Amino acid sequence: MSTSFLQEDCQLIKEIVSPLDDTLEITSPKIPPKQTHITPFYYTQNRDKSIRFLFKTTNIYPGFLDMYNNSSIRAKLYKCMVRLVFLIPILKRLVFKTLYVHSSEPLSLFEDKTLKAYQKSIFLGTKGKERNILVALSTHNGVKTFLKHPLRNPNSNKAWRVSNYLTCLQIKGLSVPDIEKIAQGHLQENIRPDSPEKNDQISTQHLRVYKALFSKTRSLFDLQIFSEKTTRKLQKIDKSTPHFNVPFLTHLLSENLAEIDLSKKTYACFKHGDFTPWNSYLSKSSLCMFDFEHAEFKGSYFYDVFHFIMQSEVLLGQRNFKDILPKLKEAFHNKRLPKKIKPGTFSHYFRLYILDCASQFLVHYSQSEKLHKQAFDLINVWQQALLWLMPKPKTRTQAITLFFSFLSDKQYALIKHPYNTVQEIPQTSDLDLILDATQTKTSIGFFKTLFGKQAVKIRGKSFMTTLHIETSDLSLAIDCIHNPVRKSLAFFTSQQLIKNRKKTQAIYRLNSTYEVAYMFFFYFLNKSAIPLKYRSYVLGISPEKKDEILRFINLRLHVNLHNLEQLFVFDIKLYFQLKIGLKKQAENHLIKRAKYALLYLIDVLFMSKDKGYVVTFSGVDGAGKSTLIEHTRHLLETRHRKRVKVLRHRPSILPILSAFKYGKSKAEQRASQRLPRLGKNQSKLSSLLRFSYYFLDYFFGQWLIKFLYTWQGYVVVYDRYYYDFISDPKRSNLLSFPKLTYYLFKWVDKPKVNLFLYAPAHVILQRKKELDAQSIGLLTHRYKQLFTRLQKQYDSKSFVSIENIDLQHTLHQIGRLISKVA
Repeated sequence: MSTSFLQEDCQLIKEIVSPLDDTLEITSPKIPPKQTHITPFYYTQNRDKSIRFLFKTTNIYPGFLDMYNNSSIRAKLYKCMVRLVFLIPILKRLVFKTLYVHSSEPLSLFEDKTLKAYQKSIFLGTKGKERNILVALSTHNGVKTFLKHPLRNPNSNKAWRVSNYLTCLQIKGLSVPDIEKIAQGHLQENIRPDSPEKNDQISTQHLRVYKALFSKTRSLFDLQIFSEKTTRKLQKIDKSTPHFNVPFLTHLLSENLAEIDLSKKTYACFKHGDFTPWNSYLSKSSLCMFDFEHAEFKGSYFYDVFHFIMQSEVLLGQRNFKDILPKLKEAFHNKRLPKKIKPGTFSHYFRLYILDCASQFLVHYSQSEKLHKQAFDLINVWQQALLWLMPKPKTRTQAITLFFSFLSDKQYALIKHPYNTVQEIPQTSDLDLILDATQTKTSIGFFKTLFGKQAVKIRGKSFMTTLHIETSDLSLAIDCIHNPVRKSLAFFTSQQLIKNRKKTQAIYRLNSTYEVAYMFFFYFLNKSAIPLKYRSYVLGISPEKKDEILRFINLRLHVNLHNLEQLFVFDIKLYFQLKIGLKKQAENHLIKRAKYALLYLIDVLFMSKDKGYVVTFSGVDGAGKSTLIEHTRHLLETRHRKRVKVLRHRPSILPILSAFKYGKSKAEQRASQRLPRLGKNQSKLSSLLRFSYYFLDYFFGQWLIKFLYTWQGYVVVYDRYYYDFISDPKRSNLLSFPKLTYYLFKWVDKPKVNLFLYAPAHVILQRKKELDAQSIGLLTHRYKQLFTRLQKQYDSKSFVSIENIDLQHTLHQIGRLISKVA
C-alpha cells in the first residue's frame, strides 16, 4: 500500500477520483502495476504530514496557489517560488512529492462533462465531520472557478439560497458568486475579481460593507433562544474526549452563558458564519464573499468581523488572545460602524460570538478521532477569551476551585493537603503543587488572563516557582515545585510523586504513603517536626496503612521508625539518619548533589526575594490611627501572609531627648502620659537642634529599618511619620520651619503607602478632646495640602487622604491600596 503517513488520506482520494471501485490502489513510490492504468499526482503536505494539495503532474498552472490563503511575506515568497518551478517543469519533480493511483480503467476526476476542459487542483480540506473537498478549476489563464465537493452533508441548496438572497439585497461594494448546482457538489463561478487582493487584516473596506449589510438585514436578537441553543450544544460535547479539557471549557462556557442578560436589547443581522481571509477576496471596488455553508439570516451583531479577526490572528498569525484583544476592540469601536451600537457593549457581543463559535466547534472537535494543531491553537485562545470575559472569582475558594478545574487534564499533584474539600483550606494556607515548569507557565498565563497582569506576582527559584495572586477580594499563594529538593538533597523525583497520586473531590493529591513520607522528608530536612495541624490526618490513617507507611520509610532510608507519632517531635538522630539514607538514593549521587548545592547557592545569592515595604498613618489625635493600624496589621498577617513591624513616629535608633534627663523607661512613661502639643519651647535655636536630632534618627535609622525589616520581607507600619515635622511641628515641641523640613524630606525614605486619616471636627472631638475644633480644621487642611503636593512630586508612591467616619469603608479603601503593592 502507501507509506504510513498517506493511509489516512487514501480513502479521501478514492472518494473523489473516478471510477471508485475496490481495485483502486494508491502508492507513494512507483511500483510495477497490477492494474492497467497509472495516474501520477504531485502533492504538498500539512505540518502533520497529511496531504494538503493534490494535482496531476500534467498541470501547467499552479491552481492550488489560489487556495493558499496567506498574504505574509513568507507566503508571497513561497508563491513566487512555485510559479517559477511551474515555468521549468523538470523542477516540479524535485520540489513536490509524487503518488500514483492505480486503476483498472483510465482515471477521470469528476465525471461531469462541463469540467473535462479544466486542470484540477484539489484541496483535501480540514479534518472534521463537515470536511469538504475544494477543487480549483483552471486553464492556462488561471483560476476563476471552484468546485466544492461535500463529503458528508451537502449544503449546496443552502449556499444557493444565501447567494440569491445577498444578490437581491444589492449591497454596494459586496459581490457574491453565481452558484450552479451539479451532480457531485456545487460549482461556484466568478469567485475571483479581476484584480484580486488577499488581506489577512480587517480593513476599512470590510467594515464599510459590513455596515451596509447590517443596515439592510438588522433585526433584534432573541437571547432566550440563543441561550437554549447554546445549552443544547454544550450537552452534545463528548465528555470522554481526550483532545481537550472538557470540564474546564464547559465550565467557562456555562459561566459566561449565565452572565448574559436575557432582557438586554441585542441586535442581529446576516451572519456568514465562516467569514475569513480564505473565504473572501478584495478588489478595488468590492468585497467578494463565498462559502455560505454556515450562513444564517439572523446572527449576533459583529459575529463575522470577530470571526475574521480571530481566525486570521490565530491560524495565520499564531497569536494569543492578549495580542488579539486590542484589534478586536479597535474594529468594534470603528467610527464607520453603526451608531446604534453603544461602545460599552463590546464584551456583550464578543461573549455572544465566543459562546456561539466555541460551543459549535467543540461539539465537532470532541467527536473527532484526531485534531489538527490549528484546532488546539483555537481552543487555547477561546479558553483565554472565556477567562477574560467571565466574572472574576470573589473568594479564594472560587479561585482555587476554578484553578483545579483548569489543571484537571494536567500532570500535577497537590501535596501537604490534609483537607477533604477545597472549602476546608484555611484562608492563610498556601497551595503546594508538584508541577513542571511548562505547566507552571500555563498556570501563570491562566491567572494573568483571569485577574490581570498586575494581580500576579512571580518569584522563581531553581526548583520551584511561587505565584502570588492579589486582588481587592482575595489573596492566594501557590508554590509550584518542579523538583523536590532541599539544599543538596532530592527526597523524591517529580515523576515518582505524580505516579503515586490519587483523585479526591476532583483534585489529584498524593496517596497517604507518599503524603506522609513527603511531610517527613520536607520538615525534618528543614530541622523541624511535622506541624501539629497534620496530626489528625496522619493519626487518622488506618492501622494497616500506617504499617505500610512505616515499612516504606524504613526500607527507603534504612532507619528504624517504630510509629508515626515520632514524626511530630524533632529528633536530631533521626534527622541525620534521614540525610544518610537519602544520600544512598540514585537521585542523590555525588554529581547530582554537587549540582543541587550549586543551584541552592545561586538561589540564595541571586534569585529575587519577596521584599517588604513601608506604610505610614498620619492624622490628628482622634482620627482613628491606632484602631486602623491594628486592622491593617491583621490584614497583612492573615490575608497577605506578611510579617509586620509597627513603629511609633520614627525609627528610634536614638532615644527620645528626655531620656538623657530621666532615663529611657521613665522618659517613655512621661511621654505616653503627657498630652501632645503642650510643649512650651519658643526658641528657634532649640527647635533647630531638636529637629536636627530627630532628622539624624530618620536619616540613619531608615537604613537600619531596611536592613532589619523591609529587606527581610517585613511590612513596616509607622504610627505617624516625618510629615508631622512639616504640618504639625508643635506636636514635637518645635517651632515651624516648613521650607527647611520639606526640603530635607528628599533625604528621607519615601514609603510606598502613606495614609492621612481625617474626619469632621465634631467627630474627632467625640473620640478625643485633646484639640479644639479650630486646631483640628487647620491641621487637617495642612496635612491634605501636604499630601496633595507630595503625590504630585512622587507619583510612584501613594499619598492618600481618607475621611475616616465609617470603619468598614475606610478598611476597604486601605485594603485596595495595600493590594496594589502587596
